[in-house]
Amino acid sequence: MKSKRPTMGGDKLPESQNLPVVKIQSEMKQSQMDNAKVPVNVVVIGSINCDLTTYLKAFPLKNQTAMAEQSILSIGGKGVNQAVAAAREGANVSFIGCVGNDMFADKALGYLHKHRVNTDCIRRVDKFSTGTASILVTNQHDNMIAVAPGANCQLTVEDVNKAEQLISRADVIIVQLEVPSETVKAALLLARKYHILSVFNPAPATDDAKSLYSLADIVTPNETEAAQLTGVAIEGVKGASQAGDIMLCEGVNQVVITLGGQGCYICSDSTQQFIPPFDVEVKDPTGAGDVFNGVLAVGRARGIPLQQAVIRASAAAALSVSKPLAQDAAPATIHIDQFLQSNLYGLDH
Repeated sequence: MKSKRPTMGGDKLPESQNLPVVKIQSEMKQSQMDNAKVPVNVVVIGSINCDLTTYLKAFPLKNQTAMAEQSILSIGGKGVNQAVAAAREGANVSFIGCVGNDMFADKALGYLHKHRVNTDCIRRVDKFSTGTASILVTNQHDNMIAVAPGANCQLTVEDVNKAEQLISRADVIIVQLEVPSETVKAALLLARKYHILSVFNPAPATDDAKSLYSLADIVTPNETEAAQLTGVAIEGVKGASQAGDIMLCEGVNQVVITLGGQGCYICSDSTQQFIPPFDVEVKDPTGAGDVFNGVLAVGRARGIPLQQAVIRASAAAALSVSKPLAQDAAPATIHIDQFLQSNLYGLDH
């Protein structure tokens, strides 16, 4: 039996922190549930990978061979996971990316088609394999991921510019850093040109991330990425608050820091808010942050207030970790609605 623990939520605030806290005590308003059904157009510019997920008792030591319990081949990549999460939330999703000419590409494209993601702007490239990710998941529900980007590194500014018309019709774009940063910048500039909402997930946290802050509307690091980007140790909400303030000073408009088992922290010039966790039975945390980003982007595109959109995204992420693998872990809209209603999750102010 897997243990229960909070996910995408957190511990109590330190007494020194005087921040508004979301509490589990009232139902989401019906109007907010209705907003979750508004059709929106999402464009994801990002990575496409084939994942090999290996389950074992603990991470191996240096130069150690560890016997695993099992391994599973599946389709992933931050871009794919975010696109499928948005599609499962009811959005019309299009993808801009690159794959190789191999069987992994066929599997990835088939997976996206299954979830009704438009793949017209996915380019096959020669001499590069489709991206791969090697994922280790322990019995303690921790994970480590090593990514070989392959064809993802071949996604160019030209690819994005060719899709300008598609981006101009979007309600929101989602970008990460598993593709070249200059390509991400081109996508954000087009979104800015056409006044399109943009969500920037700075993962992995490369040196180029800070140069992109001011071009994005919402920046969504997890606690590890926020620590890498700011130099602040993220130990609960106090560290998240300090990191958020630094990121605002560096040009971020709105930042949402996901804290794994400790919660979510929202920070902007007008808002500082901590959002606590949902308790779920954790099976595999891989891809939970991607589900969070996909659902958050759709919620904001539908006009749901940021705090409520984060709550909804947190619920989706909580549901996703109760399933093995990132593939097919994203919940459908109806399941998010039911989960929110059964947990009586709402804002208290």
